[in-house]
Amino acid sequence: MELPVVVREMSEEDVVDVLLVENSSYTDPWTADAFMSALGDGRHRLVVACGDGRLIGYGAVRVDDWVGRVLSVAVDPSHRHQAVGRAIMLDLLRLAAEAGAQCLRLEVRFKNDSARRLYEGLGLSVLGVRRNYYPDDDALIMGLDLVDHP
Repeated sequence: MELPVVVREMSEEDVVDVLLVENSSYTDPWTADAFMSALGDGRHRLVVACGDGRLIGYGAVRVDDWVGRVLSVAVDPSHRHQAVGRAIMLDLLRLAAEAGAQCLRLEVRFKNDSARRLYEGLGLSVLGVRRNYYPDDDALIMGLDLVDHP
């Protein structure tokens, strides 16, 4: 079931709620300082997803020259599998393209089947493997050519 979601630019006021999602999603979470630094850096685009009257996810992409790199996408555990991650990724794709990225890259845990299916459903393909990228897992490098992407 899809949840009605609004995706918008992240603000400094969102960081406290973003940290709740971050800490429930990752064993090595970003800090408040990391989010604040990214918000102040023109290379980063950060978005939040709001639904059910609260912040339920976020995403971050950095654009260097012509490459957009998805740094993080996280959805509150109680709102996963409701197309929230898809809405976030679609906005990150748009923002990366608007910032001049010609391609998009990301790493995803080899064992994270749901994220892999999401990315594949958006047109990303596997480009390679980074062995031991995570302490307990390898990462797949996935990418998408934004020039030819609708």
